[in-house]
Amino acid sequence: MINPTLKHPWPRTTLDHSGIGLTDTLLMDEKSMIGRAAQTLFVTPAPATPT
Repeated sequence: MINPTLKHPWPRTTLDHSGIGLTDTLLMDEKSMIGRAAQTLFVTPAPATPT
């Protein structure tokens, strides 16, 4: 799950075949970019739902 504080209008996520990834986004004020935020990710399949 991407950190909710990184839910900027332009997040970018890269993910490789092993499930390792990175989400990054620009931090903006009213006029311009003021920084960048990044979060590492490890993605695995969700467990099967019992039927």
